[in-house]
Amino acid sequence: VDPAQYHIGKIWQLARRLLYPHACKVVVQTDAAANWAKTFLPAEKVRIVPNFVRLLPDAPSWEQRSSHRILAVGRLEVQKGFDLLLRAFAAAKLQARGTRLTILGEGPERERLENLSRELGIAGFVSLPGVVKNPEAWMERCALFALTSRFEGFPNVLLEAMAMGCAVVATDCPSGPAVLVRNEVNGLLVPPEGVSALSDALVRLVDNVELCRRLGVAATSVRVDFGREQVLKQWETLIMNCMSGRRYE
Repeated sequence: VDPAQYHIGKIWQLARRLLYPHACKVVVQTDAAANWAKTFLPAEKVRIVPNFVRLLPDAPSWEQRSSHRILAVGRLEVQKGFDLLLRAFAAAKLQARGTRLTILGEGPERERLENLSRELGIAGFVSLPGVVKNPEAWMERCALFALTSRFEGFPNVLLEAMAMGCAVVATDCPSGPAVLVRNEVNGLLVPPEGVSALSDALVRLVDNVELCRRLGVAATSVRVDFGREQVLKQWETLIMNCMSGRRYE
């Protein structure tokens, strides 16, 4: 989680300030988190290492997907912005086109989200199955994936959806989505809290199957850009340099 957005309490915050300067390196996942760390650490102590894509099955062919299935995954918490997704789905009137929305995950916002679905008149087109062991199996069947968080850190679920070939729409929130998504190249970015922009992006992808396919195919490049071996090499180099007492370059 972006440390500038997620508050851990005064005691732990003080512990960070006192102890982090004694580390050889402090590793963060994004430029935004690095900028935060550099407010109280020397720049040379801060190193960015992203997460890697976990082992996943091959992305299925586009013909196996439904462009009328939208998937979202995450804890049912305010941070994840699923209320924004429900409002955007309703504003787009996607239910009239037979499009369905599935939100995987569990959390304290379940009742509120279920009530909001009913208030918006979309309850029959929205499902919340809870926690599942294999979200990638759901990613295989849908063409569209939405991440609507108010803030993130490094969103693994977005990384996995892209690796599985989904066309993604993500809020350009602090921090993480913009590290993975190049707008109009391998996905779409919309402003945080931007229900109207999110609604327009969903309609655009549902209506334009070729755009959806193009973005989904391009998204699979994260398998290379954030491949396991590539990221682990960064960790190995960093650790070996710290062990040898050399400054990390």
